[in-house]
Order: sequence, then structure tokens, then C-alpha cells
Amino acid sequence: MDMRGSALNPSETAGSLATWPDAAIIYCIAGIWTDTWWDNPVAWKSWVCAFHGWSEAEWQQFATLWAQTQQLAPPAADRARSALMATYRVYFYNWRRTPGGSTHGDVRHAARQVRADLQTLRNVVLVGHSKGGAVIKYLLGADWPWNAGTRPLGAIFVDAPLDPLRELAGAAFRWGLRPTLRWQAPADVPCLTINNWLDTSGGRLRGVENIQVWLWNDNLQPYPPHGMKSRQAPEALRRLGTLIDAQHRRSAPHSSTASPSLNDREGACDG
Repeated sequence: MDMRGSALNPSETAGSLATWPDAAIIYCIAGIWTDTWWDNPVAWKSWVCAFHGWSEAEWQQFATLWAQTQQLAPPAADRARSALMATYRVYFYNWRRTPGGSTHGDVRHAARQVRADLQTLRNVVLVGHSKGGAVIKYLLGADWPWNAGTRPLGAIFVDAPLDPLRELAGAAFRWGLRPTLRWQAPADVPCLTINNWLDTSGGRLRGVENIQVWLWNDNLQPYPPHGMKSRQAPEALRRLGTLIDAQHRRSAPHSSTASPSLNDREGACDG
């Protein structure tokens, strides 16, 4: 299937994409039992729309192109999806790249895969849902070198098992979690958590700004997934944008160029 000519015209969304230098990228990492999200990423709709300022029609065009890749054999489908992600600056981690998949895959392996992706990307905001947040925590806490400009701009953890108790429980159930007892929030990568007091899956991080919600039915209704029902994507991205702006001012106090911001996104589709 020829994908050329089917994609959205980049100029149609230039107003929202140009808010960040080189047009920022959102990189989404899903949690446990989400291997199929690679085939149908609709669970990320509210985050993608809020980040890029897409309308409902723009999301539907993107989703239609993504669905068309299912007609291809796996290697060709993955190549087509990679091309779509590069075009629209929307990346989804494919848990099938990690042995054991989203359920039993080791977060350390997934973090290395994500890091490899980031070496060729710039201006990336990471969003990790549930176990995906644990991947980001390991990624940011590991002591490894980064190429110039490849460190993420910021990261959001959505109801992720971040505290030692939940990490130990996840390791005991062989869900691929690894305790990170001495983890500290990186000074150069602003982070934000979304936590539901009534969700046993999600934790918080010391020293990291948190959006607190209370949703009693978060685990009773299977969809949207836990942590996604609070519809906090626009607010979380707005707050992260403020943190990134502040980080930019601290690192370049004498710069006359205003820092790019996520706070001006408009017209996002309803998640």
C-alpha cells in the first residue's frame, strides 16, 4: 500500500506544530497489557490532540492512515507506522520490541530501546502511562551519556508505579519492574505526575510536581484505561510547559529569545 499522498498536509497543522523549535515530538509509552495499542493507539488521542492542537478531523485523518497499515505484513506495517510517526511527530513505543511484551517485558530493556530512539530525535516530551512511566523513570535515572540535544524536554507520568513498594510488587509478580531506590528527579528534565488516590497502581515522586485526582471508578471501567479517565492531558501539558519554560530561563538567563511553550495550544479535539 502506497502511503504517499495520503497523509495530512503538514502546513495544515503548522500553527500548532511550530510552537516548539523544529516542531516538538510527543513520545507515548503505554503500560501493562497494552501490546495491541501499537495496532490501535486511540487511547492516546486526548494526549496527542492536546499536544499538537489537533482538531477531531485531524486526529481522524491520522487514525485512518494508521489503521490502513494493518493491511500490511508486520515488517511493512512497522515501516509505514514509523514513517507516519516521523511525519506527524507522534511516537508510540511498540512493546513487541521488548522480550515479554508489555506484561512481562523488563523496563530496563524498554528504556534502552526508547533511548536509542531519542538519539535521532529532538525536542521530545515523554508521556508514560502506568508501566510506561516506570520505563521513563529508569530512562531518566540511568547513568548513560546523551548526544547533544537528545535529552527529553520533559516527562509526564500517568498513574505510574513509581514508589519502591509498587516497584517491588511489580517485580514480584514478574511484570518487569525494577526498584530504583535512589532515584532523584533530573535537574535538567522537568517532570510531572498524575496520581489518583483511589488507584492502587499509581504513585508519586519526591520533588516532582503532581496533579492529584480522585476517581472511584478508575479500575472498574476498563476504558479509558486507568489514569486516563481524569482527562488531565491539557492541564498536565500546560503545567509541564510552564516548568520547561522555567528550566529554559534558568539555563539561559541572558537569552533574549522567548522559550517555546505548550500553553498556547488551541483547538484540540475532545479525548
